[in-house]
Amino acid sequence: MSISTRAAFRVATLTALAAVTASLATAPGAAAATPARTPDPVQRQLDALVRDSAVPGALAHVVKAGGRARHYTSGTGNLATGSAVPSDGSVRIGSNTKAFTATVVLQLGHVRRIM
Repeated sequence: MSISTRAAFRVATLTALAAVTASLATAPGAAAATPARTPDPVQRQLDALVRDSAVPGALAHVVKAGGRARHYTSGTGNLATGSAVPSDGSVRIGSNTKAFTATVVLQLGHVRRIM
């Protein structure tokens, strides 16, 4: 990967993580106000990310209270073959974990979940 490709990939990864984090912060209220047949808020965010940006695909793994896990995918996982994003896929985010962790800590502090 070239430097600009790596930078674009990192920005896309952080954008996807921020979108998922933001949707999780609003998920309880949104879920209560929407009918059951409407897609999950996390799925809507991933679909919007793929639709509205240069990101070809996105994935998220969410573990809710009680340990219930859910995999979300959207878009294309392999541009050469056109195959979908695998639900058991992974994203190497390397040094970006510091920024992501800081964002989550600030969000939790803002809603007074941590002090």
